Amino acid sequence: MKKETKTLERLLTRREFVGGALTAAGAVAGAPALLRGRNLNGKLNIAFIGCGGRGLANLSELTITPGRDAQAAGGGGRAGAPPAAPHPDENVAVLCDVDQVALDAASQRFPKARTFNDLRRVFDNPSAFDAVVVSTADHTHAFATYLALTHGKHVYCEKPLTYNIWEARLIRETAAKYPKLATQMGNQGHASPSRRRSRRS
Repeated sequence: MKKETKTLERLLTRREFVGGALTAAGAVAGAPALLRGRNLNGKLNIAFIGCGGRGLANLSELTITPGRDAQAAGGGGRAGAPPAAPHPDENVAVLCDVDQVALDAASQRFPKARTFNDLRRVFDNPSAFDAVVVSTADHTHAFATYLALTHGKHVYCEKPLTYNIWEARLIRETAAKYPKLATQMGNQGHASPSRRRSRRS
C-alpha cells in the first residue's frame, strides 16, 4: 500500500511544469471575452427573458436595486438565504415577459431597461446586451437559448434546457458552433448545503 502511494506522489518535472503552464495560458487566451477581454470592474448588460416566478428570483440574484443592500441580494427568492457569493450589480438592459403584470412590476424596478412581450423582439437589437437569462415556460427554453447562441450571447437557462431529444441535439450542435460563449443550465440546487449534507450521510 505504501509503495503505491509513493509511486503516485512523484515530483513534477520542469518540462511537465512548463507544458502545464503553456496549456493554462492557451486556455486563458481561448476563454470567452466575458472572462478575458472585459473590464473586470465593468458590469454585464443582461437581457432577462421571463420576469415572474423563477425569472423574478434570477433578477434578484443578479442585481441590487435601490433600497436593498448588497447583503440582502442573492437569496434567489428564498427568505433569509444569504448570497451564494458576492457579485457585482449587473445592468438589466432588457426585460421580456408575455405576462404584462410581471413585466410592469419588473420595469418599475428597472426603468431604464427596454421591455418586450415577444422574446423574438429581444434579438432585434442584440448589441444592447452581453448575456441572456432564460426563465420562461419550459417548452420555450430551447427556442430562447437557440436565439441567444446564434446572436453570439452568453446564456444561462433554467432547467429543463429542452423539451425533447430533437431540441437537445439542436442546442448541443448550436453551442458547439460557438465555443467561446459561456453557457449554463440552472442546476444550482445540487450545490445547496442540504444536498451536500445528504451526500455525506
